[in-house]
Amino acid sequence: MISLLQVATADGLPTKPISVGTWAQQLGMARPISLKALKEKVDQILSHPGTGHGTGTGPSSPFIDVSLTVQPGPFNNLNISGRGFLANESVAITITSTRSGSPSAETGAAFQADSTGGFSGSVGVSCPAGQQTTHTAVARGEKSGRVSNTGGVSC
Repeated sequence: MISLLQVATADGLPTKPISVGTWAQQLGMARPISLKALKEKVDQILSHPGTGHGTGTGPSSPFIDVSLTVQPGPFNNLNISGRGFLANESVAITITSTRSGSPSAETGAAFQADSTGGFSGSVGVSCPAGQQTTHTAVARGEKSGRVSNTGGVSC
């Protein structure tokens, strides 16, 4: 059973953990709370860009999500998806890989945002056996200059 949530601000900054009940109450949901109803409410909120913090108008803050898909062989897929960029703009991705006992290495990638300002794609990264490796990514809109949160995974 999930009893606490770590919620993030529109800028991707974590807030203090709160109970699921308190968060659902803040969203205007009645109790008892089902996971299906909670997911539907979150999906509803995410489908309305530009209505977050601040004045409630204007573009939403760019946000990326990063996950890792383990593949056979030397490379794994770093999956990156984002939203909050201009429609059809090129989005530059900077990936920083840090291995235990080694200096950081940076690589780049680029994705094309769709008509809603969202994108998704994968980049090959290595996770050498016996070395803790952290991969972080940040996205920057080439035309807008909008910069996302930093997302990351470890392997």
